[in-house]
Amino acid sequence: MSIARFECYLYGKLIAILLSGYIQSLFNDFIGEQIDFELSEWKAYKIVKKT
Repeated sequence: MSIARFECYLYGKLIAILLSGYIQSLFNDFIGEQIDFELSEWKAYKIVKKT
């Protein structure tokens, strides 16, 4: 594996982690006011990974 390919892979994973954290915070802010439910970081990451 070349260095450039590894860097792209690593940056892609880091972006996915950041997006999942952002989605989790938005979801918890929206749903938290209505019901007592919290989305875990792992579930948010799996949602981002699917799309």
